[in-house]
Parts: sequence; structure tokens; C-alpha cells
Amino acid sequence: MFWRIAIFTQPLPFVDAFVEELAASLKQLNTGRGLSFAQRSWLKFCLMGVLMTNSVCWAGFERIGLGGYRLGAKSTAIMKLLQSGQANPHWTLPSRMGDNPMAWLIQVDGFIVDARRAPREIQEEAFRRGMIPYLP
Repeated sequence: MFWRIAIFTQPLPFVDAFVEELAASLKQLNTGRGLSFAQRSWLKFCLMGVLMTNSVCWAGFERIGLGGYRLGAKSTAIMKLLQSGQANPHWTLPSRMGDNPMAWLIQVDGFIVDARRAPREIQEEAFRRGMIPYLP
């Protein structure tokens, strides 16, 4: 189908405008650190895939001609785009924060400890400094 190929060679104008506006906003919020060209292109690619397939399914993207990317490359590009990683507390739902071990790791006297198992005074200081999400 020609229209599917044509759409993915160039993003739709509103997708392009949305991503560029997002990049400008991020640059303003992060004091000059916006999205790179590769990150903006990847985000446009993903949004177009979601619009075309009406889902967030890589198999669906591949069926309409986006199979040139391997799953690992997709995952890495998305994690870089979102500045995320495994169990990143910034992308954890508040209701699941207690289950995310990365949200509770703090450094005490050069040692990494789980704040949930630390003495109460250390927990209170870590919370005051914004190192843990709440007092367990």
C-alpha cells in the first residue's frame, strides 16, 4: 500500500510539529538540554507507528514496513529518549514505588544501602534531602 510507505518516509505535519515543540519545551526546562536529532526522529517514528497501527506493538509496526530495526535497538533508543533505565524511579507509578528497589538505594558513609532497612534517623534525613520518595 503506497500511502503507508509515503507516510513513513516523512512524518505527518502535526507529528513533526508536536515533537519539535516538545523538544523546544524540554530544552527550556532542562536549561539547554533538549532532544537530539536522533531522539526527535525516533520519537516521530514511534508516534507514526502508533497512529498507523492504533497500538504500541512492534510486530504491528513491522507488518507495515518498519522492520529495519531490531528489538534491542528499539529498546535502547526508547530508553535513551526517555533518559531511563531498568527500574528508573522517575518512571515508576507512585502506587508501585514501594516495590522498586532503585527508589530506595542511598549512599551512607560510602556504602550503598536500602533505606527501607536503615535506622529511622537515616530514613528521615534521606527523605528531607529528597533521596527517597517517602518515609517507609
